[in-house]
Amino acid sequence: MIYAVLGRGAVSAMNVGQPGANLVRLRFENHRDVMLLVAEKQWMRAGYQINLYGEKGWRSLQPDLTNLYSHLLEAFLDLLDTGKESVPV
Repeated sequence: MIYAVLGRGAVSAMNVGQPGANLVRLRFENHRDVMLLVAEKQWMRAGYQINLYGEKGWRSLQPDLTNLYSHLLEAFLDLLDTGKESVPV
């Protein structure tokens, strides 16, 4: 997801969390930072949320992940059929 939004250019990653509750800062060469909070169920049960901050304001998004598995499966099957990656890495 981060790659799809910011593209290439991550120059460092630092995990300052603990086992089961990870807080990761990704720094990009264009001076943008991304914070990832990824935890196991006993630590975090709130779901999936994206917060974007910029010079003109901020926005909070909660994607609808209802059909996420089928979407990822379709992208994978397309990769097998065509050899084309949905998000080139």
